[in-house]
Amino acid sequence: MPNAANTGPGYPEGYQSASGDLATIINNSVATGFFKWGFVILRGVYDNDDEWQTFLNLFKAAIADELHDSKLEDQLGPHLEWTVIEDRTALESASKATARTRFLAWVEEQKRDGEIADRPWAAGYLPRYKFCLYVDEVCIKSIVARLHGGKLIGFQWCLSSTGSVVIVNGLHQDYSPEEKDDADDDGEEDDDEGYMEVDGTTHYDVGWAYIGVLGYAELYSNLGSGGSHGQIWDGMVYRGRRPERDPEPDYDYGRPLSEVERGAKYGQRIKK
Repeated sequence: MPNAANTGPGYPEGYQSASGDLATIINNSVATGFFKWGFVILRGVYDNDDEWQTFLNLFKAAIADELHDSKLEDQLGPHLEWTVIEDRTALESASKATARTRFLAWVEEQKRDGEIADRPWAAGYLPRYKFCLYVDEVCIKSIVARLHGGKLIGFQWCLSSTGSVVIVNGLHQDYSPEEKDDADDDGEEDDDEGYMEVDGTTHYDVGWAYIGVLGYAELYSNLGSGGSHGQIWDGMVYRGRRPERDPEPDYDYGRPLSEVERGAKYGQRIKK
């Protein structure tokens, strides 16, 4: 629950913090009184609606499996909010900077008259308003699915761990040319010197990274942990892994989304 003045988070008297898997999601929900959770997803590829829907279905099934394995599907599942922003004109093959701008516009809408209008300060605490996922053509092509199960219990399609999506740091800021010149004039060391250009920038931290398509809930929980935003981003996501190479599909671990049966059951939990 928020503090008495509704200006920041606060725990109810006597609250015992949750521990274990995904505990940060639970604790942050209690502290803010806002129980929705989940990354906003921006769609950057529009050539094939069937493949996009297959990806979303597989992705949702993978997260349901993750919550089930953590024994938290009943507690967290109902509050997982699926927000997918589709804007072909603005987002098709867009840069990550463009995706960030669109995401931040959505955040401002939620603070002004949307889901956190009664507690806009929550945007500074919850990963939902600081990070987003962006799925472009490179990501879709990298994602493969495999059949799980057996002849006796049946088969279902599930995501392989080899695919990637993009996570965008919503609070990232590049130097403007003027700021860069000022830093050079002040004699500050150029820590970015020598890095190849990625998505239009030569900075060490480009403000986004490729992440594995699995482990969604764990990542969301980790990004809500204590520490400064920069520490969380560098320690939980970036970790010195500058995205200088695009991910590629590994067909040793699955098949492309185009070969996944439409309307099939997805996920690792097979129910007879």
